Amino acid sequence: MSKRRKNRSSRGNSSYAKLPPNGRVIGRVGPVFHVLDDDGTQHACIATGAGKGAVIGDRVYFTLDADSDLAAGLIRCPAPRTTTLQRADAMGRRVQVIAANVEQVLIVCAVEPEPREGLIDRYLVASHAQGIDAHILLNKMDLIEELPDRQSALKERMSVYGKLGYPV
Repeated sequence: MSKRRKNRSSRGNSSYAKLPPNGRVIGRVGPVFHVLDDDGTQHACIATGAGKGAVIGDRVYFTLDADSDLAAGLIRCPAPRTTTLQRADAMGRRVQVIAANVEQVLIVCAVEPEPREGLIDRYLVASHAQGIDAHILLNKMDLIEELPDRQSALKERMSVYGKLGYPV
C-alpha cells in the first residue's frame, strides 16, 4: 500500500485553520524570518514544514518554541494569500513568489541614472498579471531641475505610462 503525498500547493494546515494567523513576515535574512506579531513585537523565526514556503507579506502561524541558536520562534505554516507578486525563475520553468498579500506596487525610479523602461515594464506586467495597482514614482528630481531639456525628455518618456492609466 503506497502512501499518498500531501498536496504541496495547498495553503495552510488543517490544525491551524480554525485560528487566525498570529503574525506577518516583514523580512528575511537567509533562513531567519522576521515576524511581527499582532501586538507589534518583532520575533526572529525559522520555518518548519509548510512554513518554509512563507514569503514577505504572508500572514503566518508561529510559535515561540524554536530549539535553535538562530531564532526563538518557529513558523508553522502561512495563511491563505490574497495576492502574490511573482516571477519565473532564471530558467523560466518555475514560478517564484516574491511577496504575498500585496495591495499596491510603488515602482521608484531615480532620474539619475536614467530610468530603464524595460525594468519598469517588467514590474508593471507582474503587477497587472496579479491584479495589483501599480504607481511609478520618480525620485531625485532635483538632479535635473536646472536641465529643462532633460525634464522635457523624461516627461515625454514617462507619458506613455500615464496614457496607459498608471499614475506617474
